[in-house]
Amino acid sequence: MTKQDATTAQSEDRSMVSNGKRAATFGLVALALSGCIVVRVPPPARNDPFQPPSASAITIAKGNTHRMRLDCGAQQVFKSPMAPIENLVIEYNAENLSPLKQVPSAPIRLTWRGPGAAMDVPFNVGSQSTRTAMGSVTMNVSAGAHEFVVAMPNGPDCGPTNFKVVFR
Repeated sequence: MTKQDATTAQSEDRSMVSNGKRAATFGLVALALSGCIVVRVPPPARNDPFQPPSASAITIAKGNTHRMRLDCGAQQVFKSPMAPIENLVIEYNAENLSPLKQVPSAPIRLTWRGPGAAMDVPFNVGSQSTRTAMGSVTMNVSAGAHEFVVAMPNGPDCGPTNFKVVFR
């Protein structure tokens, strides 16, 4: 290898490193300008009643209370027995855990599917003045397999939320 070949190889190595640094810098600047917010809230402690949703469906039963910690893309599925459901009141209460200036409101979607009934209720948890949302829905449906889903869709404003649902 001649002296000129060695010099050319060193300059090519330097240009590859500087190109890599330039690409990384542009990537970080683009991420900062995109408005994408990353919120880090520690996972719930072992004894915290609000745990991540379970992978399996939970049976809907009057008098039951369920607590969960929803985060981006998480969902909890509830299924009903085949019997008709009369005057089932679904009460929900949610609290946005994200810092106010980072995620003012987190989206949640309640969905009910089954014979004789369908419901799709999207709402946001939190605003500039409060960090909570609550409400209730009364269901009267015929016999059949019904499914109730509590979900937080992926998106730029999703963030950790404590969610409680009570079936009365």
